[in-house]
Amino acid sequence: MVPENSSKTLDAGFWGSTSRRQFLVNGVLACAASKLLGGCSGPQTDLRTLWKDWHSNWRRMQETARKRQWEVTTLDIAPPAAPEALAIVESRYQMLFPSQLRAVLTQLSGCVTFGWYTPNHLSSFGRLDMPQMSFNRDAVWDLSHINSYALPNFVALKSQKASESISEALNFPEMWENQFPFYYLKNGDIVTIDVSDPDPQKQPVRYFSHELEMLHGLALAPDFFSFMTEMSKLGFAGTEWASWLRFGDNQQNDRYYLSSDSEGAKAWIKWLERDPENVGPDEPPQAVVETTPADRALLESARANSVSGVKRALRVGAHPDCVPGSDWISGNFLWDHEFSTAITYAVRNSNLDMLEILLGAGAILNTRRLPLNDAVKESSLATVRWLIAKGARVDGWKHQRYFPLHDLVVTRRQIALKTRSEYRQQINKTYGTLWPDLKEAELKRKLNAHISYDEYLIFLRTLLAAGADPNAAWDNGITMLAWGDEKTAEVLLAYGANPNARDDYGKTPLHTARTGRKVRILAGAGADVNLLASHSTEASGLSYTPLQAALLHGKLEGDSPIKALLDLGADPKKKDAGGRTTLTYCHSERVFRLVMVMGVDPHALQPNQQTLLHNLVIQHGLPRHDFSDEVAFLDFLLALGIDINARDGNGRTMLHYAAEEEIYDESFPNYELAIARGADEAIRDNAGKRPVELVARSLKKVRSVLARKQMSSDHNQSGA
Repeated sequence: MVPENSSKTLDAGFWGSTSRRQFLVNGVLACAASKLLGGCSGPQTDLRTLWKDWHSNWRRMQETARKRQWEVTTLDIAPPAAPEALAIVESRYQMLFPSQLRAVLTQLSGCVTFGWYTPNHLSSFGRLDMPQMSFNRDAVWDLSHINSYALPNFVALKSQKASESISEALNFPEMWENQFPFYYLKNGDIVTIDVSDPDPQKQPVRYFSHELEMLHGLALAPDFFSFMTEMSKLGFAGTEWASWLRFGDNQQNDRYYLSSDSEGAKAWIKWLERDPENVGPDEPPQAVVETTPADRALLESARANSVSGVKRALRVGAHPDCVPGSDWISGNFLWDHEFSTAITYAVRNSNLDMLEILLGAGAILNTRRLPLNDAVKESSLATVRWLIAKGARVDGWKHQRYFPLHDLVVTRRQIALKTRSEYRQQINKTYGTLWPDLKEAELKRKLNAHISYDEYLIFLRTLLAAGADPNAAWDNGITMLAWGDEKTAEVLLAYGANPNARDDYGKTPLHTARTGRKVRILAGAGADVNLLASHSTEASGLSYTPLQAALLHGKLEGDSPIKALLDLGADPKKKDAGGRTTLTYCHSERVFRLVMVMGVDPHALQPNQQTLLHNLVIQHGLPRHDFSDEVAFLDFLLALGIDINARDGNGRTMLHYAAEEEIYDESFPNYELAIARGADEAIRDNAGKRPVELVARSLKKVRSVLARKQMSSDHNQSGA
């Protein structure tokens, strides 16, 4: 890849004879041709009209970013590029510029510079997941960027990745052909114009991932003009696929068109248009960034737990609610200090005297970073009670990812489960490796966060008694009733937690219970032992009952959730939302027999006429030859009379599915095992394909095993 700092600025002649000043004086639109060019997924559009719309949207986004006090690279429009400049690039790479890109470069501008970046202290809450910067290194388009970055890096990426056949996204050499790259993104991905069709309106903008994942190979827009129109409306938000997913509609074939009319885009635009100073009752005030030496002294004194230093800083005018600037945070690699005020540091040190001083100086408790989040993770119970008594917010802000309850149950509970000695060892191992020079005082402070499990339960009751929502969920919908252990569950239920609350995958706490005791606690509180998780494609179609979820883990020994669920009336004959029987969740002979004797037929076909062997391979892959329990389970299913060569509704055997999903060439002994057990590698599916034809080309050992029968047949025929 060509590194960014290796670029060479093109000389002034690259822009032709028109000076920048003359270009601007004459007016941008006067330099745009009136020629009609295809684009924008509709009737032919006047380039002059497009340019006016684009320019208006860029100005609008620039004003919005400045209003929000973001860092802005001012919109700057260079003169059009000389046709000779494009010819130089075309000669160098033996590639012609697509007509729409050529038009904007030679008729509008050779380089449009504009960009924005959201400083840390102004970023949105994580749950909103809003873009934090614009893309393409502050260039809307740039001939120099195309020449120095996009083209050479695409050529290099193509040579490395085009032939890779193992990837998350579909990838094959042909899709890399006829691509003209124009963006080399910050994460190493590339955006191109597909010129396979000579019609400019049929030259989609495509995304190429250096990791061959997610949007790789998909069309983001039907043509360059359309792409520019939509991204201009979106303010050129986001740096790569992760931030662009929200702007797309559902994938259709090889398309994932980005649209300003998508639900994610509408939410982004609505959020942009809102006045950041107009905060609601469930939203935090704007953070106040340190600006003076007094502010810096206040934060440093509070971090050092110095009451006298805090007093001095306040006396000379420090803002009591200031937070560290982005430069300090990034310069010290202390990302966990974002939005920390002096109150935050006083809370971390459980320094009630300092807290009283800060509050008396006008500091507020409920800033962007809530003090109770830090308190429940590492402060004393007295500090937690002091904060609650002073009016500290016990639940998170709107759109806040982690509430104090989450930090208590997820983080502090883990500390409480360790002895003080075990926790000291963990601190030394973790922080001693990261910061060998960590001061003894800091180590002592961290060690002081240790509490016993009984003390943790007191913290939990204190928080809930103060009004914390027992059903507060993470952004994936998981409640602490689902996450916590048995005693945590008992406390949460006593304060009104819902035993049937569903997460984003439709699962209830009972679906995630891993002990019989927790199963009984939840069922005793009203949890439905036969409730199906709501169907979700994100959950691989496994919308199952609590019993089926427990069977996936197969725990029969000790405090088994499987036995508890069966004792409480869980129905093993109930199918999952996809129509699969409970036996499809059994992956050991012992568990399988337990369900089978309750009347579930092992020969009953699953959806699409699949057998339990199909299901086994689809869910877990072929049994591994060197795992005796997996081999034993395969042999057990075969002994029941399940046909190893049974074909499903697609005409596929279990070997077809294994081959299609295989990614490790060293798995070839697993195929030898299956074939030795009678699997026929020569069977063709309804599309006429044998398993070997579904294996990635790079898996030579696996392909060799699956091709032996055919090679033997070919040899015998040639010998005859």
